[in-house]
Amino acid sequence: MNYQVDYTATLLGTSEIPDTWSVELKAKTADAAYDRIKLWMRKIDRLPVKGQFFTASGKMLREAEFSDIKAFDGGFSRPSKIVMKNMLATKRFSVMTIATMDTRVKPAGTRFVLDDLGR
Repeated sequence: MNYQVDYTATLLGTSEIPDTWSVELKAKTADAAYDRIKLWMRKIDRLPVKGQFFTASGKMLREAEFSDIKAFDGGFSRPSKIVMKNMLATKRFSVMTIATMDTRVKPAGTRFVLDDLGR
């Protein structure tokens, strides 16, 4: 998912989460993963804190929490922990913890393809 390519962003302003901006992303085409995304970004460095992911009907499918900001390879800062909650099956969630990140690696374009995901 490429937010810049797939979505049009609108700054909603200061949010209810302290020291963050609220941003709404609207899908440019029906091919986007979600119809609408609401993100909360830290004012200090524009890193994500929280995200909500919606269908065209307005139903929230997923909610993400981004935490544990870490400086990776060469001072490249990113959240090192992402918790993605399924809002339809509320007992289901995924946790991704990033221990290391090498930003110099350039994977082949064929490395990540939809057919490799399986079922």
